[in-house]
Amino acid sequence: MSLEKSSSNELSRRTQPFYARKQSYNPSQQVQIEVDLQREFLDFENSRLFFDVTYTKGTNNFSLPSWTAASFIQNLRVKTLAGQMIGHEIREYRAWARMIKELMSNNENAATQGAEDLLEGAVALTAQSANLTTQYGHKLLSHLFSIKQYYPAHFHQGIMIEFDLPTAVQVMEDSISTLDHTFSVDNCRFVADLVQLKPEIENEMVKMMENQKLFVDYMEVLTQENALAAGSGENYDVVGIDGRVKAIFQYEQGSASARDGTTGDSYWDSKLQNGLAKYRFKLGANYLNYQNIDCDAANNTNREAIYELMKALDSHHEDGQKQFGSSIHDLGASPINFVVAVKVDKAQKNSDKVISSMIDKDRNNVRVELTTVTAATTSYTHISLDKRLQILPGSIVRNVRS
Repeated sequence: MSLEKSSSNELSRRTQPFYARKQSYNPSQQVQIEVDLQREFLDFENSRLFFDVTYTKGTNNFSLPSWTAASFIQNLRVKTLAGQMIGHEIREYRAWARMIKELMSNNENAATQGAEDLLEGAVALTAQSANLTTQYGHKLLSHLFSIKQYYPAHFHQGIMIEFDLPTAVQVMEDSISTLDHTFSVDNCRFVADLVQLKPEIENEMVKMMENQKLFVDYMEVLTQENALAAGSGENYDVVGIDGRVKAIFQYEQGSASARDGTTGDSYWDSKLQNGLAKYRFKLGANYLNYQNIDCDAANNTNREAIYELMKALDSHHEDGQKQFGSSIHDLGASPINFVVAVKVDKAQKNSDKVISSMIDKDRNNVRVELTTVTAATTSYTHISLDKRLQILPGSIVRNVRS
Protein backbone atom coordinates (compact mmCIF):
# COMPACT_ATOMS: atom_id res chain seq x y z
CA MET A 1 0.00 0.00 0.00
CA SER A 2 1.33 3.45 -0.89
CA LEU A 3 0.23 7.07 -0.96
CA GLU A 4 0.44 7.19 -4.78
CA LYS A 5 -2.55 8.95 -6.30
CA SER A 6 -5.18 6.96 -8.18
CA SER A 7 -8.72 8.02 -9.02
CA SER A 8 -9.88 4.45 -8.40
CA ASN A 9 -9.01 4.88 -4.70
CA GLU A 10 -10.90 8.15 -4.28
CA LEU A 11 -14.35 8.41 -2.74
CA SER A 12 -14.62 12.17 -3.23
CA ARG A 13 -12.53 15.21 -4.18
CA ARG A 14 -13.20 18.90 -3.61
CA THR A 15 -11.35 22.21 -3.64
CA GLN A 16 -11.17 24.14 -0.36
CA PRO A 17 -9.70 27.57 0.53
CA PHE A 18 -7.99 28.06 3.91
CA TYR A 19 -7.69 31.71 4.90
CA ALA A 20 -4.92 33.42 6.84
CA ARG A 21 -5.61 34.37 10.45
CA LYS A 22 -5.70 38.08 9.58
CA GLN A 23 -7.33 39.85 6.66
CA SER A 24 -4.41 42.21 6.07
CA TYR A 25 -0.65 42.13 6.67
CA ASN A 26 2.08 44.77 6.46
CA PRO A 27 5.79 44.46 5.52
CA SER A 28 7.94 42.22 7.76
CA GLN A 29 4.92 40.59 9.43
CA GLN A 30 4.35 36.85 9.76
CA VAL A 31 1.48 35.24 7.85
CA GLN A 32 -0.16 32.15 9.35
CA ILE A 33 -2.61 29.87 7.55
CA GLU A 34 -4.25 27.04 9.48
CA VAL A 35 -5.16 24.03 7.34
CA ASP A 36 -7.50 22.16 9.67
CA LEU A 37 -8.45 18.68 8.43
CA GLN A 38 -10.48 15.89 10.02
CA ARG A 39 -10.87 13.14 7.44
CA GLU A 40 -9.43 14.16 4.07
CA PHE A 41 -6.00 13.83 2.48
CA LEU A 42 -4.23 16.87 1.04
CA ASP A 43 -3.28 16.92 -2.64
CA PHE A 44 -0.36 19.37 -2.65
CA GLU A 45 0.15 18.91 -6.36
CA ASN A 46 -3.18 20.67 -6.86
CA SER A 47 -2.66 23.58 -4.50
CA ARG A 48 -1.72 27.24 -4.72
CA LEU A 49 -1.20 30.25 -2.47
CA PHE A 50 -3.36 33.24 -3.45
CA PHE A 51 -3.10 36.79 -2.13
CA ASP A 52 -3.76 40.39 -3.13
CA VAL A 53 -1.13 43.11 -2.80
CA THR A 54 -1.83 46.83 -2.62
CA TYR A 55 1.29 48.84 -3.43
CA THR A 56 1.30 52.37 -2.04
CA LYS A 57 3.62 54.72 -3.88
CA GLY A 58 5.90 57.02 -1.93
CA THR A 59 7.74 60.11 -3.16
CA ASN A 60 9.14 58.54 -6.31
CA ASN A 61 8.09 55.95 -8.86
CA PHE A 62 8.63 52.31 -7.98
CA SER A 63 9.32 49.09 -9.89
CA LEU A 64 8.64 45.41 -9.17
CA PRO A 65 10.85 42.38 -9.92
CA SER A 66 9.97 39.54 -12.25
CA TRP A 67 8.22 36.59 -10.61
CA THR A 68 6.87 38.99 -8.01
CA ALA A 69 4.64 36.48 -6.19
CA ALA A 70 7.61 34.48 -4.86
CA SER A 71 9.22 37.71 -3.66
CA PHE A 72 6.69 37.96 -0.81
CA ILE A 73 7.83 34.75 0.92
CA GLN A 74 11.12 35.47 2.64
CA ASN A 75 11.22 32.49 5.01
CA LEU A 76 8.82 29.51 4.93
CA ARG A 77 7.85 27.09 7.71
CA VAL A 78 5.38 24.20 8.01
CA LYS A 79 4.21 22.89 11.39
CA THR A 80 1.60 20.54 12.76
CA LEU A 81 -1.34 22.26 14.43
CA ALA A 82 0.21 21.24 17.76
CA GLY A 83 3.21 23.42 16.88
CA GLN A 84 5.69 20.67 15.97
CA MET A 85 8.04 21.74 13.18
CA ILE A 86 7.96 19.59 10.06
CA GLY A 87 11.45 19.57 8.58
CA HIS A 88 13.26 22.89 8.83
CA GLU A 89 12.60 26.52 8.05
CA ILE A 90 13.41 27.40 4.45
CA ARG A 91 15.32 30.66 4.70
CA GLU A 92 15.40 32.98 1.70
CA TYR A 93 12.67 30.96 0.00
CA ARG A 94 12.12 33.93 -2.31
CA ALA A 95 15.63 33.64 -3.75
CA TRP A 96 15.25 29.89 -4.37
CA ALA A 97 11.78 30.13 -5.93
CA ARG A 98 12.69 33.04 -8.20
CA MET A 99 15.82 31.25 -9.38
CA ILE A 100 13.81 28.15 -10.32
CA LYS A 101 11.15 30.24 -12.05
CA GLU A 102 13.75 32.29 -13.95
CA LEU A 103 15.61 29.22 -15.13
CA MET A 104 12.55 27.15 -16.02
CA SER A 105 10.08 29.81 -17.07
CA ASN A 106 7.95 29.75 -20.16
CA ASN A 107 8.11 33.48 -20.69
CA GLU A 108 8.69 36.84 -19.03
CA ASN A 109 7.49 38.88 -21.98
CA ALA A 110 4.41 41.01 -21.28
CA ALA A 111 3.15 40.64 -24.84
CA THR A 112 3.15 36.84 -24.85
CA GLN A 113 2.82 35.76 -21.21
CA GLY A 114 0.69 32.74 -20.39
CA ALA A 115 -1.60 31.82 -17.51
CA GLU A 116 1.20 30.68 -15.21
CA ASP A 117 3.19 33.84 -15.90
CA LEU A 118 0.16 35.98 -15.05
CA LEU A 119 -0.50 34.14 -11.77
CA GLU A 120 3.12 34.38 -10.66
CA GLY A 121 3.77 37.99 -11.71
CA ALA A 122 6.44 36.87 -14.16
CA VAL A 123 6.77 40.21 -15.92
CA ALA A 124 8.71 42.93 -14.10
CA LEU A 125 6.98 46.31 -13.80
CA THR A 126 8.93 49.54 -14.10
CA ALA A 127 8.36 53.21 -13.23
CA GLN A 128 4.96 52.84 -11.58
CA SER A 129 3.68 56.35 -10.94
CA ALA A 130 0.49 55.48 -9.02
CA ASN A 131 -0.77 53.07 -6.39
CA LEU A 132 -1.40 49.57 -7.67
CA THR A 133 -3.40 46.51 -6.58
CA THR A 134 -2.47 43.11 -8.01
CA GLN A 135 -3.61 39.54 -7.39
CA TYR A 136 -1.12 36.65 -7.33
CA GLY A 137 -1.30 32.86 -7.26
CA HIS A 138 1.99 31.23 -6.28
CA LYS A 139 2.74 27.50 -6.57
CA LEU A 140 4.92 26.69 -3.57
CA LEU A 141 8.00 24.87 -4.84
CA SER A 142 9.50 22.96 -1.93
CA HIS A 143 8.88 21.36 1.46
CA LEU A 144 5.66 19.30 1.70
CA PHE A 145 4.33 21.26 -1.27
CA SER A 146 6.68 19.26 -3.53
CA ILE A 147 4.85 16.01 -2.73
CA LYS A 148 3.00 14.40 -5.64
CA GLN A 149 1.25 11.75 -3.53
CA TYR A 150 -1.67 12.03 -1.13
CA TYR A 151 -0.62 13.57 2.17
CA PRO A 152 -2.44 12.36 5.33
CA ALA A 153 -2.46 15.74 7.11
CA HIS A 154 -5.60 14.75 9.00
CA PHE A 155 -3.57 12.12 10.88
CA HIS A 156 -2.13 15.07 12.83
CA GLN A 157 -5.25 17.31 12.46
CA GLY A 158 -3.73 19.43 9.70
CA ILE A 159 -0.83 21.81 9.16
CA MET A 160 0.12 25.41 9.87
CA ILE A 161 1.74 27.30 6.99
CA GLU A 162 3.86 30.23 8.14
CA PHE A 163 5.90 32.69 6.11
CA ASP A 164 7.62 36.00 6.77
CA LEU A 165 6.89 38.95 4.53
CA PRO A 166 9.87 41.02 3.29
CA THR A 167 10.38 44.71 3.90
CA ALA A 168 8.94 47.12 1.33
CA VAL A 169 12.36 47.96 -0.12
CA GLN A 170 12.98 44.28 -0.81
CA VAL A 171 10.06 44.26 -3.24
CA MET A 172 9.43 47.84 -4.36
CA GLU A 173 12.44 49.20 -6.22
CA ASP A 174 13.15 52.94 -6.02
CA SER A 175 15.67 54.53 -8.39
CA ILE A 176 16.07 57.59 -6.16
CA SER A 177 16.38 55.70 -2.86
CA THR A 178 13.81 57.72 -0.95
CA LEU A 179 12.40 54.37 0.20
CA ASP A 180 9.04 55.57 1.51
CA HIS A 181 6.88 53.10 -0.43
CA THR A 182 4.88 50.41 1.34
CA PHE A 183 2.48 47.54 0.66
CA SER A 184 -0.22 45.45 2.28
CA VAL A 185 -1.01 41.78 1.65
CA ASP A 186 -4.72 41.02 1.82
CA ASN A 187 -7.11 38.11 1.39
CA CYS A 188 -4.32 35.54 1.69
CA ARG A 189 -5.47 31.96 1.31
CA PHE A 190 -4.14 28.50 0.58
CA VAL A 191 -6.37 26.69 -1.92
CA ALA A 192 -5.96 22.92 -2.21
CA ASP A 193 -7.72 19.78 -3.38
CA LEU A 194 -8.96 17.60 -0.51
CA VAL A 195 -9.49 13.91 -1.14
CA GLN A 196 -11.45 11.34 0.83
CA LEU A 197 -10.20 7.85 0.10
CA LYS A 198 -12.23 4.67 0.15
CA PRO A 199 -12.56 3.17 3.66
CA GLU A 200 -10.40 0.12 2.89
CA ILE A 201 -7.56 2.37 1.66
CA GLU A 202 -7.87 4.69 4.65
CA ASN A 203 -7.78 1.70 7.03
CA GLU A 204 -4.59 0.41 5.44
CA MET A 205 -2.99 3.82 5.98
CA VAL A 206 -4.05 3.82 9.62
CA LYS A 207 -2.51 0.36 10.10
CA MET A 208 0.74 1.55 8.58
CA MET A 209 0.79 4.49 11.00
CA GLU A 210 0.03 2.28 13.99
CA ASN A 211 2.86 -0.07 12.97
CA GLN A 212 5.19 2.95 12.58
CA LYS A 213 5.61 2.24 8.88
CA LEU A 214 4.00 5.37 7.41
CA PHE A 215 6.68 7.54 5.78
CA VAL A 216 6.41 10.52 3.47
CA ASP A 217 9.31 11.68 1.27
CA TYR A 218 9.62 15.31 0.28
CA MET A 219 12.14 17.90 -0.88
CA GLU A 220 13.55 20.74 1.23
CA VAL A 221 15.98 23.56 0.45
CA LEU A 222 18.92 24.93 2.43
CA THR A 223 20.18 28.37 1.39
CA GLN A 224 23.45 29.97 2.45
CA GLU A 225 24.77 33.42 1.59
CA ASN A 226 28.52 34.10 1.44
CA ALA A 227 30.34 37.38 0.88
CA LEU A 228 32.98 36.88 -1.83
CA ALA A 229 36.01 39.12 -2.16
CA ALA A 230 37.49 40.06 -5.51
CA GLY A 231 40.52 37.95 -6.37
CA SER A 232 41.82 34.78 -7.90
CA GLY A 233 39.18 32.54 -6.39
CA GLU A 234 37.00 31.65 -3.43
CA ASN A 235 36.29 28.40 -1.58
CA TYR A 236 33.67 28.06 1.12
CA ASP A 237 31.72 25.37 2.98
CA VAL A 238 27.99 24.90 3.43
CA VAL A 239 27.41 23.18 6.76
CA GLY A 240 24.46 22.07 8.86
CA ILE A 241 23.01 19.93 6.07
CA ASP A 242 20.37 17.51 7.33
CA GLY A 243 19.12 15.27 4.54
CA ARG A 244 20.25 13.53 1.38
CA VAL A 245 21.76 16.09 -0.97
CA LYS A 246 19.82 16.10 -4.25
CA ALA A 247 21.30 19.03 -6.21
CA ILE A 248 23.45 22.10 -5.65
CA PHE A 249 22.94 25.50 -7.30
CA GLN A 250 25.27 28.49 -6.98
CA TYR A 251 25.22 32.01 -8.39
CA GLU A 252 26.70 35.42 -7.66
CA GLN A 253 24.92 38.72 -7.27
CA GLY A 254 26.64 42.09 -7.11
CA SER A 255 26.27 44.48 -4.20
CA ALA A 256 22.91 46.25 -4.24
CA SER A 257 22.70 49.52 -6.12
CA ALA A 258 20.67 52.60 -5.31
CA ARG A 259 17.71 50.88 -6.91
CA ASP A 260 16.66 49.41 -3.58
CA GLY A 261 18.64 51.74 -1.38
CA THR A 262 20.42 49.08 0.68
CA THR A 263 23.96 47.78 0.70
CA GLY A 264 23.34 44.39 2.24
CA ASP A 265 20.53 43.05 0.09
CA SER A 266 21.69 41.95 -3.36
CA TYR A 267 18.34 40.38 -4.19
CA TRP A 268 17.56 42.81 -6.99
CA ASP A 269 20.71 42.28 -9.03
CA SER A 270 21.18 39.85 -11.90
CA LYS A 271 22.93 36.51 -11.47
CA LEU A 272 26.27 37.43 -12.99
CA GLN A 273 29.15 35.36 -14.29
CA ASN A 274 31.52 37.86 -12.65
CA GLY A 275 34.62 36.49 -14.31
CA LEU A 276 34.06 32.94 -13.05
CA ALA A 277 36.49 30.73 -14.99
CA LYS A 278 36.04 27.33 -13.36
CA TYR A 279 34.01 25.73 -10.58
CA ARG A 280 33.75 22.45 -8.73
CA PHE A 281 31.54 21.02 -5.96
CA LYS A 282 32.55 18.64 -3.21
CA LEU A 283 30.38 16.49 -0.92
CA GLY A 284 32.23 15.37 2.18
CA ALA A 285 35.65 14.18 0.99
CA ASN A 286 34.52 13.43 -2.56
CA TYR A 287 34.31 15.68 -5.60
CA LEU A 288 31.00 15.60 -7.45
CA ASN A 289 32.53 16.81 -10.74
CA TYR A 290 35.21 14.66 -12.35
CA GLN A 291 37.21 17.84 -13.01
CA ASN A 292 36.96 21.62 -12.73
CA ILE A 293 34.13 22.70 -15.06
CA ASP A 294 35.19 25.48 -17.45
CA CYS A 295 33.18 28.65 -18.00
CA ASP A 296 34.67 29.66 -21.33
CA ALA A 297 35.33 33.41 -21.53
CA ALA A 298 34.61 33.63 -25.25
CA ASN A 299 31.24 31.89 -25.08
CA ASN A 300 30.48 33.00 -21.50
CA THR A 301 29.55 29.52 -20.41
CA ASN A 302 31.03 26.21 -21.40
CA ARG A 303 28.57 23.75 -22.90
CA GLU A 304 29.40 21.23 -20.20
CA ALA A 305 28.45 23.77 -17.54
CA ILE A 306 25.09 24.25 -19.25
CA TYR A 307 24.60 20.50 -19.37
CA GLU A 308 25.33 20.20 -15.63
CA LEU A 309 22.73 22.89 -14.95
CA MET A 310 20.17 21.13 -17.14
CA LYS A 311 20.65 17.87 -15.24
CA ALA A 312 20.17 19.62 -11.91
CA LEU A 313 17.06 21.43 -13.12
CA ASP A 314 15.67 18.21 -14.56
CA SER A 315 15.18 16.92 -11.02
CA HIS A 316 13.10 20.01 -10.10
CA HIS A 317 10.89 20.64 -13.10
CA GLU A 318 7.13 20.92 -12.84
CA ASP A 319 4.88 19.04 -15.22
CA GLY A 320 4.29 21.19 -18.27
CA GLN A 321 7.38 23.28 -17.64
CA LYS A 322 10.16 20.86 -18.48
CA GLN A 323 12.27 23.28 -20.40
CA PHE A 324 15.23 25.33 -19.47
CA GLY A 325 14.00 28.86 -19.58
CA SER A 326 13.47 31.39 -22.31
CA SER A 327 15.45 34.26 -23.80
CA ILE A 328 15.58 35.79 -20.32
CA HIS A 329 18.68 33.61 -19.76
CA ASP A 330 20.56 35.62 -22.37
CA LEU A 331 23.60 33.37 -22.77
CA GLY A 332 25.16 35.95 -25.07
CA ALA A 333 27.80 38.56 -24.31
CA SER A 334 26.54 39.40 -20.80
CA PRO A 335 24.44 36.59 -19.33
CA ILE A 336 22.01 37.88 -16.70
CA ASN A 337 21.00 34.55 -15.18
CA PHE A 338 24.31 32.72 -14.81
CA VAL A 339 23.86 29.74 -12.48
CA VAL A 340 26.16 26.74 -12.03
CA ALA A 341 24.89 23.47 -10.60
CA VAL A 342 25.36 19.75 -10.14
CA LYS A 343 22.81 16.96 -9.80
CA VAL A 344 24.25 15.03 -6.89
CA ASP A 345 22.35 11.76 -7.17
CA LYS A 346 23.71 11.36 -10.74
CA ALA A 347 27.26 11.86 -9.52
CA GLN A 348 26.78 9.32 -6.73
CA LYS A 349 26.27 6.52 -9.24
CA ASN A 350 29.89 6.89 -10.33
CA SER A 351 31.44 6.54 -6.90
CA ASP A 352 30.88 3.98 -4.17
CA LYS A 353 32.78 6.32 -1.86
CA VAL A 354 30.19 9.04 -2.36
CA ILE A 355 27.37 6.61 -1.68
CA SER A 356 29.04 5.32 1.48
CA SER A 357 29.65 8.89 2.65
CA MET A 358 25.88 9.42 2.60
CA ILE A 359 25.26 6.86 5.36
CA ASP A 360 25.28 9.51 8.09
CA LYS A 361 23.13 12.19 6.49
CA ASP A 362 23.64 14.61 9.38
CA ARG A 363 27.37 14.92 8.59
CA ASN A 364 26.96 16.10 5.02
CA ASN A 365 29.23 18.99 4.16
CA VAL A 366 29.31 20.73 0.78
CA ARG A 367 32.33 22.68 -0.42
CA VAL A 368 32.07 25.20 -3.25
CA GLU A 369 35.25 25.96 -5.17
CA LEU A 370 35.23 28.98 -7.50
CA THR A 371 38.20 30.02 -9.65
CA THR A 372 38.39 33.79 -10.27
CA VAL A 373 35.97 36.36 -8.86
CA THR A 374 36.26 39.70 -10.66
CA ALA A 375 34.31 41.90 -8.22
CA ALA A 376 33.16 41.55 -4.63
CA THR A 377 29.77 39.83 -4.65
CA THR A 378 27.28 37.90 -2.58
CA SER A 379 27.15 34.20 -3.39
CA TYR A 380 23.90 32.29 -2.98
CA THR A 381 24.12 28.51 -2.62
CA HIS A 382 20.86 26.55 -2.72
CA ILE A 383 21.07 22.89 -1.74
CA SER A 384 17.98 20.78 -2.37
CA LEU A 385 17.59 17.89 0.04
CA ASP A 386 15.57 14.70 -0.02
CA LYS A 387 13.88 14.42 3.37
CA ARG A 388 11.67 11.83 5.05
CA LEU A 389 8.85 12.32 7.55
CA GLN A 390 7.44 9.58 9.76
CA ILE A 391 3.81 9.96 10.86
CA LEU A 392 3.01 8.33 14.20
CA PRO A 393 -0.14 7.84 16.28
CA GLY A 394 -1.15 10.65 18.60
CA SER A 395 -0.66 13.44 16.01
CA ILE A 396 3.12 13.06 16.23
CA VAL A 397 5.55 13.45 13.35
CA ARG A 398 9.24 12.61 13.33
CA ASN A 399 11.89 13.92 10.94
CA VAL A 400 13.98 10.90 9.96
CA ARG A 401 16.85 10.30 7.55
CA SER A 402 16.00 9.64 3.94
